[in-house]
Amino acid sequence: MLVLAAALCAVLVASLATAGARSRRIAWGSDLRATARSLIHKRFAADAEFWNTALGGSAARGVRHTVAAPRNGKVVAIKLKTGDQSRAISIRISVIRRAGGNRFVVVTTSTPHWTLPAHSPGVHTFSTRGLSFQIPLERGDLVALSTPGVHSSTSVWYGSVGGSTTDLFSARGPTQNQGFTWTGSRRPGVELLLQVIEQPS
Repeated sequence: MLVLAAALCAVLVASLATAGARSRRIAWGSDLRATARSLIHKRFAADAEFWNTALGGSAARGVRHTVAAPRNGKVVAIKLKTGDQSRAISIRISVIRRAGGNRFVVVTTSTPHWTLPAHSPGVHTFSTRGLSFQIPLERGDLVALSTPGVHSSTSVWYGSVGGSTTDLFSARGPTQNQGFTWTGSRRPGVELLLQVIEQPS
C-alpha cells in the first residue's frame, strides 16, 4: 500500500512539474493579427531567410512585443500565419545573433525541415519536439524563417504593419550553417507573421 502511495505521489509531482514548465512558456514576436499577404515580390532561387528587426502596432495580450528573445531558454514551437500559398514549401528556423549594423551571425538552424502545405491559409504551429536537436536561445537572439529558396506566390506570410521592419538575406552556399554571416536587406512596413514559443531556462 505504501509503495502504491509513493508511486502515485511521484506521478503527481511529475505531472505538476510538467504543468509548471508549460505555464512558464512565453510567446514573443508577431502578434499574428495582420492579414497574411505576399509583400516581397521577388523569386529567390538560393537559400532565403527572413526575420523581424522591428515591430510596429501595439502589444497583444499574452505575446511579448519584441523581435528578440526576452530570456535565455529554448524554442519549443513556432507559429506562422500564412495566406493561400501556391505550393508546398520546406521551412526551417535559424537562431541568429546581432554582429553590428545590419549583420547577423547564424547560431543554429533546425533540422530536419518542416513542410508548409500548399493552399493552407491560417496559423500553423510547428513543434520542435521532433527535431534532431534542441534550439537554444540566449537573451537578445532573433529567430528567422529559413527556406531553400522561395517565390512570392509561396511566401504569403507577411503583414502590412506600420513601424515594423523585416530583413531578408539570400545567397548560395551553406547560408544556414553555424557561423555564417547574413547581411540584412530591410523592408520597412512589413512584418513577418512569425511567433516564437519559448521555454525559459
